[in-house]
Amino acid sequence: MKALADVAIALADLVEAEGRSLRGSMIKIVIGVILVMAGGLAILGSLAMLIWSLYLFLLQLGLGAALAALLDAAAVLSIGGGMIWGAIRLNR
Repeated sequence: MKALADVAIALADLVEAEGRSLRGSMIKIVIGVILVMAGGLAILGSLAMLIWSLYLFLLQLGLGAALAALLDAAAVLSIGGGMIWGAIRLNR
């Protein structure tokens, strides 16, 4: 009977220690995910500003709004297509 009580106490101590360890790991994971999401938003914002600055640069060259938008969209489309092609190639 004493051995069974010792096993139960040891199991309770183990569960408590694992719970503390899991809580610490989960906090680190959540902080990491939040930082990655914030970094992703910053990158998206900077990409939007980069696309807009390319459009303004093309306008400044005197191409006209329609042609500047067309060339800007073509540049963004080719970059996005290249990224997708690279991702597909990596996953083969």
